[in-house]
Amino acid sequence: MLKEAINSVILPVMDDLINAIYSMAKANAHIPMLSRTHGQPASPTTLGKEMVIFAERLNRERRDIPQVEILGKFAGAVGNYNAHVAAYPDVNWPHVAYQFVNSLGLSFNPHVTQVTKAGEIGSSTMPHKVNPTNFENNEGNLGIANAILDHLSMKLPISRWQVVEVVSRDCIIVADDSLPFGSPAAERRVNISSIRCPKLGNPRRDEKFALYAREARGNNG
Repeated sequence: MLKEAINSVILPVMDDLINAIYSMAKANAHIPMLSRTHGQPASPTTLGKEMVIFAERLNRERRDIPQVEILGKFAGAVGNYNAHVAAYPDVNWPHVAYQFVNSLGLSFNPHVTQVTKAGEIGSSTMPHKVNPTNFENNEGNLGIANAILDHLSMKLPISRWQVVEVVSRDCIIVADDSLPFGSPAAERRVNISSIRCPKLGNPRRDEKFALYAREARGNNG
């Protein structure tokens, strides 16, 4: 599932996003902006060049992801081929397992095991073995909770380029409960449309201030 998700969800989304950022960089290569260093104004740069930085960083990650080795096993509950040999004692199970795992596009992991603990709920596949299910559930929930909190701690206090606070992103990351691979097509559309949304300048800059005042009064009832 993970390998399929990487190939059919993550990498296509990354490709679309990288291309969108490169396009944005090219379209805005002539737009000057002030760079900053140590919290103060520095030498001038261009919006296009700054966008290329993000595209290049993401592109490097995109090249690295397919190189990550995904391991698979087929050695039974504790890694010793116990049930395999009991059912078919004449089969060369290590060799069969190697061929099977590799046929799935995974790297074969030949030496695996599981940890047992007395006094816990029995395993569904091995009644004589027990799993610390309460600990495993808590460990998983804690890991997810910490990952979300880590994201919130980095995202909420920081404005993009320290220019403007985008309130909508803060709301959505708090409210979002989607899974990593839940809706790839929708996420791809959102990612690409979002990167194309920002517009430079204020198209209403030359309008009279009274228009804004009237609009504000109308919005407030």
